[in-house]
Amino acid sequence: MIPIIFFLIICISAFYIGYKLQRLWKVRFKYAQEHLIFSLAIGFIILSFIVFFLGIIGLLERFIVYLLLVIILTLFILEIKSIYSYYRATYTEKSIIHKSLINKLIIIVLLIFIIINFISSFAPAIEWDSITYHLSLPKIFIQQKTIIYIPTILYSLYPLFTEMLFLIGMFANETVPQLLSFLFSLMIIAVIYNFSKRYFGREIGLISSLIFYTMPIISERTSQTMVEIPYTFYSFLAIYSIFLWIDGKDIKNLILSGIMAGTSASIKQTGFVIILICSLFVIYQHFRKGGIVNHKSFSPRNFCVFLYLRVLRGDARGSAYEHLQQESPKKTFLVGDNIIKDISIFWMISFLFGTPWYIRSFLYTGNPFYGLLYNIFGGLNWNHQLDYYFKQSMADGMGVNLLSYILLPWNLSFHSENFSIPIGITPIFFAFIPLLIFIRKDNTINRLLFISWIFTTSWFITSQQIRLLMPIFPLLAIVSGFVVYTITEKKKQLTILVTTILSFTILFNLGISMGINDDKIEYVLGIIQPEQFFDNLKDFNPHNVAVYANNNLPSNSKILLFGEVRGYYLNLPYIWGRSTIQSIIDYDSLNNEEMLYDKLKSLEITHLFINKNYLNDMDTKDSIKKMELLIKRHSREIYEHNGVYLYELT
Repeated sequence: MIPIIFFLIICISAFYIGYKLQRLWKVRFKYAQEHLIFSLAIGFIILSFIVFFLGIIGLLERFIVYLLLVIILTLFILEIKSIYSYYRATYTEKSIIHKSLINKLIIIVLLIFIIINFISSFAPAIEWDSITYHLSLPKIFIQQKTIIYIPTILYSLYPLFTEMLFLIGMFANETVPQLLSFLFSLMIIAVIYNFSKRYFGREIGLISSLIFYTMPIISERTSQTMVEIPYTFYSFLAIYSIFLWIDGKDIKNLILSGIMAGTSASIKQTGFVIILICSLFVIYQHFRKGGIVNHKSFSPRNFCVFLYLRVLRGDARGSAYEHLQQESPKKTFLVGDNIIKDISIFWMISFLFGTPWYIRSFLYTGNPFYGLLYNIFGGLNWNHQLDYYFKQSMADGMGVNLLSYILLPWNLSFHSENFSIPIGITPIFFAFIPLLIFIRKDNTINRLLFISWIFTTSWFITSQQIRLLMPIFPLLAIVSGFVVYTITEKKKQLTILVTTILSFTILFNLGISMGINDDKIEYVLGIIQPEQFFDNLKDFNPHNVAVYANNNLPSNSKILLFGEVRGYYLNLPYIWGRSTIQSIIDYDSLNNEEMLYDKLKSLEITHLFINKNYLNDMDTKDSIKKMELLIKRHSREIYEHNGVYLYELT
């Protein structure tokens, strides 16, 4: 019960902060749900930056965080009547869904998936990246009471926006961060529904929400502390805000888009693609509406001349236009006067919210994108060999060539195992989106497809992992929902085919969801015990050995992880010894096991935590050989479970 209460306090605090800021800015929306969603989004941004600031100055104290939340909660309680009155007076539109049998079935199916994911959120954290750094780093920061750079853990210099929210939750326990991840998944379907309701109708919103939320990759990520769900949420809100700005030209929506796009970049490096996409829409909109009166007369030369006259020489808009008319009297060329202002505001806001984590990385290592772009920026404690290993670890997909690009929709649908996830999206997009050829064109749908194409192209030439493609899944779900609804309403001859494909896909996805979450549900319901739960995992989870270490090793112990990076379960200090991702222990420069032993002693290592199931996957042959000799001559085994060993250095 305590995790739920603490989770609700965090949510109320985030909402109240966002609500007050939006009232201060006088931001208005068409629907109350939109205001609620953006209030939560803004509030979580502020909370994350508050924790970031506290961590930088070394004040990550439980008391301070609790006091902050209590103050915000108290203010909310004092204003709860006025908040209720505001929403009741400002937003009179009632969200009525036609109570047809189909809509009722959709809601029931959605609720089934939501309940499965909610229950699973109470199971222990087990997903690889979660217990490698999404939860491990916040745990270390709490222990140290500050946000530190850990030289052996590359990800300690990654953008950690979401981890700051997880850190707040971890002052209670690991369940709260998982409930936050679950909440973000619900907010995504709320955004999908409201976007669809605004542009197409409620029924399409329901269908689109169903298509998105029942995808296997969503079931896999929702109940675990993974950043892809918040990343998708903020990326979609950035796009949503740009659409609102295009509709009404309200600068507040452009600022909102900049905030959301910048936040997506503070979650993942690929969030900068969202900033690029939104920037393209800002520029294009000026050309389309107030920009180029005659599209055929536009030329890059004229555009550059205009920018030179307006920006570098500071000419007035009229004189700049007259200059162009004198040079090309037959051409009508006019750029909107606010294009420089709008794009500058958007970039300034985006980078304000998106760059703090990159500045931190640059100050520590000289590389704002630490672990990436080594050939350009270099980086402390990194080298060409590690850069090569890291790139190889990210090299999923089916190659970067024209044929792979053309076949990408097919391969993503039917060969997702080549993109790091065995069953990620199912063929649902591949089945429905091509049917657009039978439907009258819609400008909003075209925009969604254009955004998806730009993002996918960027993804294709960088890192082909399905989880990194998630920001476009809400967009494709809306397009698919639009196709399903339009065909069932207007193309009766295709109705049976479309409804059959959708029904079988949802049933298949339900089976996948149950398969993903069955052990978690059994654990939460008390059907299986913790030790059995971890033993049932197929990834040689180190939990049981970590528990033994916590209970039996001296408090002054320091552990080296080798063949393993999942240190979350350890309560004792540890560092990574993986030879392909850190250089503090440079195995190549250590000629033999004796030099390795001396190096570990200099680092005050007392114990070795070795997962022999992953040695060949994680470490070089030379480092493995030296470690095996060291174990043989300078250690004793004190515990083993499922191929995971704990040694004491002698």
